[in-house]
Amino acid sequence: MIPQICNKKITANLSVAKKCISVEVNTITWIGTFEGKTPAEIPPVKLAKELIQKNQTVLLHIPGRNLNEKMALDVLNYVKDIGVRNILALKGQSTLIKEKDDTKVDFPYASNFVEFIKKNFDDCFAVGVAGYPEMHPASNNFEEDMKYLKLKVSSGADFILTQASFQYSAYEEFYERCYAYSIFVPIFLGLAPLNSWQQMNVLKNFCKISMSIEIYEFVEKNREQEEAIQIYGKKILLEMSEKF
Repeated sequence: MIPQICNKKITANLSVAKKCISVEVNTITWIGTFEGKTPAEIPPVKLAKELIQKNQTVLLHIPGRNLNEKMALDVLNYVKDIGVRNILALKGQSTLIKEKDDTKVDFPYASNFVEFIKKNFDDCFAVGVAGYPEMHPASNNFEEDMKYLKLKVSSGADFILTQASFQYSAYEEFYERCYAYSIFVPIFLGLAPLNSWQQMNVLKNFCKISMSIEIYEFVEKNREQEEAIQIYGKKILLEMSEKF
């Protein structure tokens, strides 16, 4: 199955787009800090509730770094009550982190947040963590990167969802590293279909996902032709998925 991206702005009069409810699992990203909002007012939580009401399976991303324990309990209790059963526990986007001092926050790392969720909610949630086939941008080397992934799994993570890559070899080598570090939880591959020139640059420059010269040149050449880029992006994913 080719992943779909559905951008939805939450408003009072806008229902879930049809293509958002034609997939097996809806992953909902949490972009922003949402200070001063109750859990019921947080846009990704509102979207999760709407999808669940339509009998859809949801994987809700929740970054822990900007939450204290009380805020985390409020959010987790609310999403549990509305039917969220799958959470991707993250540290959070570095540019949105408010407190830089690790000693002044309750959840300095994703592993701390995973441990907190498991301690307070036991088996209410299946908790996933992020894995990085091409290495986390903040890691100095693959050994350091795997040490932190192992810690997240040891803290109670039930599965791993990977960052995207456009290289089959990156996924293959990631599996091999996980095996070498005795990480045996299920691993779900994150795949990102190319949709536009702008998206390619976000993936390349912000997410630090490598692009082959062939991919880069094709998208640059067709930067005004989004349909051509989307067809090309699907072709890349189909060719890669045939190897899995």
